[in-house]
This record gives sequence, C-alpha cells and structure tokens, in this order.
Amino acid sequence: MASKSLFSQMFISFTFLVLTPLLIIIFMSYSVFTADLASKTKVQIESSTLYAATEVKKYYEDLYRVTVSIMADKTLWDSMNRRDTIPSEREFEWNENENKIKSALSGYKYTRNELTEIGIVKETGELFHSMVVNEYNPHSVFLNKERILQSEWYRDFQTRDWVKATCPYENGLLFLNRINNPNLFAQPFGVLIYEIDDSLFDQLFQIQTKKLNKLSVYVFNEQGKLIYQRGNSEIHPEKLAGIRASGTINLTESGKKYMVVSRYVGDPDWTYLEVVPYDVIWEDANKLRNYSILLVMISYVCGLAITFLLSKQVVRPLRKLMSAMKQLGTGTTNITLAAKGPFEVREIANRFNVMNRQIGELIAGIVEEQRKAKEADLAALQAQIHPHFLYNTLNLIVHLARKKNTEAIRTLTVSLIELLQNSLKSARLMTTIAGELVMIQHYVLLHQYRSERKIDLFISADPDLLGVRLPKFILQPLVENAIFHGFYPTEDGGTVVINIFRREKHCILKVVDDGVGFRQQGSDSLEGIGLTNVTQRIKHFFPNSNAGLQIFSRPGIGTAIEITIPCDVLEQEGNGNEIRADRR
Repeated sequence: MASKSLFSQMFISFTFLVLTPLLIIIFMSYSVFTADLASKTKVQIESSTLYAATEVKKYYEDLYRVTVSIMADKTLWDSMNRRDTIPSEREFEWNENENKIKSALSGYKYTRNELTEIGIVKETGELFHSMVVNEYNPHSVFLNKERILQSEWYRDFQTRDWVKATCPYENGLLFLNRINNPNLFAQPFGVLIYEIDDSLFDQLFQIQTKKLNKLSVYVFNEQGKLIYQRGNSEIHPEKLAGIRASGTINLTESGKKYMVVSRYVGDPDWTYLEVVPYDVIWEDANKLRNYSILLVMISYVCGLAITFLLSKQVVRPLRKLMSAMKQLGTGTTNITLAAKGPFEVREIANRFNVMNRQIGELIAGIVEEQRKAKEADLAALQAQIHPHFLYNTLNLIVHLARKKNTEAIRTLTVSLIELLQNSLKSARLMTTIAGELVMIQHYVLLHQYRSERKIDLFISADPDLLGVRLPKFILQPLVENAIFHGFYPTEDGGTVVINIFRREKHCILKVVDDGVGFRQQGSDSLEGIGLTNVTQRIKHFFPNSNAGLQIFSRPGIGTAIEITIPCDVLEQEGNGNEIRADRR
C-alpha cells in the first residue's frame, strides 16, 4: 500500500463515498414521504371536521326551527298559561292540562332521533317537560326541578343573562334558549331546554376514528368548555380550550408530537378539534426508513473498515499537515513534520518544513527591522523637543543677561541644569507622570523669571497615577503653548492648571489655561512643532489603544488640551520625585 500513489489511494477511498449519497437519498425520500403523509392526513382530518361542523350547524338550525314551532304553538302556550289558573281541588282538570303540555312537547321531541327530552323552566321556577309515563327516562335532567335550579350551568345562564348556551350533562348535551311569552313578547317567560344524546357526535366522528387509530376528538362550546370528547390523547383539554380559530398546529406533550386540526364555526360558536400523534401518521414510513438505514449501515461499516486501513497511510499524515498549517497561521514557526506515508505525502511534508523555516527567518528579519525603524522614529521625534526647548530657554537667559540680573541668571541657570539633568540622565525615551510634572515646575519657574507677568501653576494629580509611564516632554509643549500663545499676547499673566485623573481604564492629562484662546479646534490649530510632535509620539508609543490628544478653545476664555493614555503602564520602581501640588 505504501508504494501506491496518493491519487490511487484516494480513488479507492472515494468509491465508498457513494454510501453517503445513498443515505442522503434515503432521508430525503423519508422526509418527502412523511411530509406527504402528514399533508394527506391533514386534508382528511380537515374534511372530517368540516363535515362534523356542517352537520352540527344543520342540527342547530333544525333546533331553531323546532323553537320557532314551539313559540308558534298556541295550544301549548294556552295550556302552559292555563296551569296557574286551575284550582288545586280540580286535580283531574290539572292532570289533563299537564298531559296536553307533555304531549305537545313530546311531539317536537320526535323531530330528531338524538333529541331525548324537551323542557321549559319558567322565570318563576315552574317546570314543563316532554316526559310521559310510558317513556320514562331515568337519566333525564327534568326528573328533578330543584336539581336544575341549583345546577351550576343554569345559574351561570341566568346570572350572565345569556340568550343561548350549550352545556355538557352526563350522557349528553343541553341546549338552552331564553324565550319570551308570545302573547306578551317583551315579557321574559323562561328557558327552553333541549336534552340531546351523545350519539349526535358519535355518528359524526365514528368513521374518522376508525380510519385513524388513536385519533382524539374534542368539541368546545361558546364558553370554551369541553362538551364532547372521544379518544384519550395525552394533551390535556385545558391546553386546547384556547384555540378559537380554524387551522392546523403542532403540539408536543410528554415528548410526543401531535397534529391538531381545528375548525371554528361562528354559529353555534363552537370549536371542533381532532388530535392525532405524528408517530401514528408516520408508522409505515418509519418502518421503511429503519429497514433502509439498517441495510445501508451494514454496508457503511464494511466501507469504514476498509477506509480505516487507508487512513493510517493517507488521512493521518494529511491531518497532521493541516494541524501544522493552522499553528503556522497563528505565528508558531518552530514546527517540523515527520516525512512518513506515501511518496506524495512525504514530499509535501518536506516542502512544508523548508517553507516553514524560510517563513520563520523572514518574519524574524521583518520584526527586527520594524523594531529598529520604530526606535529610530521615536528617537527622532524625542530629539525635536530638546533643541526647541533649549532654544526658548537660552533665549530667556539672554533676555535676563541684558537686564543684568545676575541673581536671576544664577537661579535660572541652576533650574536649567536640573532640567537638563532630568532630561539627559537616562537614555530611555519614557518617564513617569511624576518626573514630567517636576520638569514642568522647573520650566514654569524659568518663565517666571523671564516675564514680568504673573504666571501661576496649579497641579492636581491622583497619587495612584504618578507611576504611569509616558513619553518624555509630553506636557512641556502644552504648557509652553499656554504661556507663549495664551499669556504673552496680553499685558496680564495667567494661570495654568494641570489635572491628572482616571477615566475608566484610561489616564487623562488635562492642561487648562485662561489665556486669549483661539477659534479653530484640533491638534493642528497652533503653529510650531510642539503639538504635532506630541500627537505623533502618542501614536507611536500607544499604537493599539484609544490614546490621543484633543483641544478645546474659545476666544477670550482660554484653552483646554486633553491627553488620553492607557493606565496599565506603571513604573515598578516608583517615581523618585516629590510633586508640589501648587507651584507659583
């Protein structure tokens, strides 16, 4: 096997990839098949619910016609109104009148097979019903008048002033209609009650439940109460009671997925729901899928066994090469691959090792060149400050010499020497905030000797930030601009305030003066190399942060310059300088 080419070995492995498309085809076919089964089942159940809803609506319309006939039956109403006028001692006449009422109501009862009894409960509590002696119904609701009057469904109907309603009752349903006296139409008479057997719904849904095993049927009335249930799914009826629209939804209960088809009918304001588990719908499809998968898996295991033998010589070396390439992409160059496996794999490994070594050498050279270039740039920028500062300071000493102020020259020279020593005593380009503030105090002292104007310096610094490192001569150009461009154009002096504080993860160095100010805003608003140099050095020293410089100025009010640098660069050895908070 080792003598074969990589192409030959990959060709042998590729032949077994035919099994993967075969699995895909099986699952796609299963998906299409199950979707088609679900669609056909949905259509079948929708037809069933539509048929049931249509038949119930027809039945409801028949009851309405029966109600119209009862309301128009003058003989019946005369008999019901006559009951109250018959004296109690005329028992025969009272019984004869009662039989007329039962006979009339019984005649309407036979208009529908499922209509078991008809009764009327007057507002006064009197009861009329259709039960005769030879047709005794032991389950009828009309056997006990007090039971009707005390029942929850009757009290709800009266309390909520419903016109019509449907209520479940033992082995059937009760249809309730509020009726008025036809002789005095505006006067309420009572409640007309139809007692209907469950066989009404059994006949409508028995065909559908035979076609689909484990199909459950639910019917909810206008109040959302369950009035009929056939079957016993794991979905609780309360979870279905809120469905008041026609459509199909999927519900999951106890880990099982169900198809719920609903049909809402506005009159009599009922909702019909049929619920069937998806595992019943997909039972045949699942069997076919399982047999197909078993056959494919047996073939696939055989293919995997052969592929495993090839992977030792092809796949494993390629995986190692891929892992090495990922490490190389992250910057790791000290990687050496062992040249093992077929000829092509060994050649790739050797080429990779050569390329890796060359890349490492190239990266090291570039990093070194960039480091040297950055140090040269920073040194050049730092060097710009020294002649600029020295020029202004020496010019100040010349000015004092012309005045022959030897004591001032001596003091000024001492301050200049201390300033230069602080600047030149270390070759490092960085200092601390504490060291920078000491230099500023010396610098302001020099200008106090040069000018007759009063220049005040106030420093407020967070002690925890005095060890933060920053480039040398960062604050000096800002103070210099405040003195030369803010105070010298006027006869009066001014005040420079330096605030050092923390803002989130950044250190803020703010220099504020009450000089003449200017109109433009931005780091290039003042002429000279000072601010430009500061901005460039901040960008060089803190390239990957939000460090920067902002200027805010208003004519006649003053200027504020704010520098933002990271707070995480601390001097471990301490600042070694004493800062005076107020220097004038």
